[in-house]
Amino acid sequence: MRQKRRNNPTLAALALLACVLFIQAPGVALCDDTVKPETVKPEVKPYAYDAEGKPDPFQPFIDIDKKKEETVKEAAAVTKTESPRFLPPLQRYSIDEFKLVAVGGSSRKRVAIVKDSKGKSYRLLRNTKIGMNEGKVIEILDDSVIIQEKVRDAQGKITTRPFILKFMKEKVEGDK
Repeated sequence: MRQKRRNNPTLAALALLACVLFIQAPGVALCDDTVKPETVKPEVKPYAYDAEGKPDPFQPFIDIDKKKEETVKEAAAVTKTESPRFLPPLQRYSIDEFKLVAVGGSSRKRVAIVKDSKGKSYRLLRNTKIGMNEGKVIEILDDSVIIQEKVRDAQGKITTRPFILKFMKEKVEGDK
């Protein structure tokens, strides 16, 4: 048979007390909601940069040697060019570094193809600038290209000299 439960008044009182303590009525908060007076904020001053004693952020980190800078300026004055990084590829190399690969076209308008030391090809027409010393293509012949460039002689005078760029003979495996 089943045993009948007895209603214990102390157990019921404890349950009621637990409900009252742990379950809040709506709108009642446990934290302190007292209104605090607003704290006075200090006045904010605008930021002003003081560059005194600090490095210039727009100057390079590496000091450029004054002698190198002067020689670069002198070389630029001689060749009347600005900086080598703004030159087209044909004017970045010496004429000696180019190899004549092909010549074509009619007798009125000839075209020559040259390769630089890295293997990149370039087209040459008459009056094309080439080389680091303001070289200029004067004439394109069947087997060569005549370039006139400015060079400085032993006395320091700038003179023009012709430079002939010819086909280079390649070695064949059977030849010795």
